[in-house]
Amino acid sequence: MSNVDLVQLTQETKKLTAMVVEDEKVANELLSSTFKNFFSDVKSCFNGREALEAIKSDVAVAETTVTEVEALLANGDLIGSNDKIKAAKEKATSIKTELEEAIAKKGGK
Repeated sequence: MSNVDLVQLTQETKKLTAMVVEDEKVANELLSSTFKNFFSDVKSCFNGREALEAIKSDVAVAETTVTEVEALLANGDLIGSNDKIKAAKEKATSIKTELEEAIAKKGGK
């Protein structure tokens, strides 16, 4: 992989959130600190339950955003509602990807 490829890859991954689920503390910290170089946000969890709680929290944020968008639309703020809906879509896509990866891993065992 050339330096240009790595730069382009990093530019794309900086738009994403990563989640590290590792029960061994040192490995979790090492992975999380490494991922912070490549992702905009890294969530660190030590077991599946913590990971699911983190995902539930993200879902709650997306649901709140939908309520905010409805209020903006009711007030005629189309630009503000469009910005909020784009952010909610990105978050929902991130959650969907995280869930699909978790399900695939669980199904593969």
